[in-house]
Amino acid sequence: MASSDIVLNIVTRGAQLAKQQLGSLGNGAKGSAGNLAQLSKFAKIAGLAVGVALAKGVSVAVKEFMAFDDAMTQSLAIMKTTTDQQEAMVRATQDVAVSTRIGTKDSAEAYFFLASAGLDAEQSIAALPQVARFARKFALQSLTLRLRKVLTKISNFARKVRKK
Repeated sequence: MASSDIVLNIVTRGAQLAKQQLGSLGNGAKGSAGNLAQLSKFAKIAGLAVGVALAKGVSVAVKEFMAFDDAMTQSLAIMKTTTDQQEAMVRATQDVAVSTRIGTKDSAEAYFFLASAGLDAEQSIAALPQVARFARKFALQSLTLRLRKVLTKISNFARKVRKK
């Protein structure tokens, strides 16, 4: 009988130990499920934040392009240009924006004032980088304002020369 009690005692203790371990495993699974739920919630919030940031970026890019396109259209309206010249003007505004950090919209507006001063498309394309560098050097508010000041000085100088 003693051996049967020992076997029964071992089986009972083994069952109790297995029950405890299965219980702790269940608690661990519940904790893991809670962690997964928190991770899922975080992923949803992060996904929403990324989506909002992308939408904002696209919105700003579209607004900037529309402003550039409007300014370029106004400048081209007073110039006689070919398609190749128009493409060269766009490339020049992009180059100026990269090299001087003056926006493409401001560069497109500058073409309007260069044309108003009597420059044709080719002359305007050639003059834009110099005007932009001049404007950056004197750190004026905007390229348009800078260009107006330069053109005013050139016009005043031209008037003085004509009077002599």
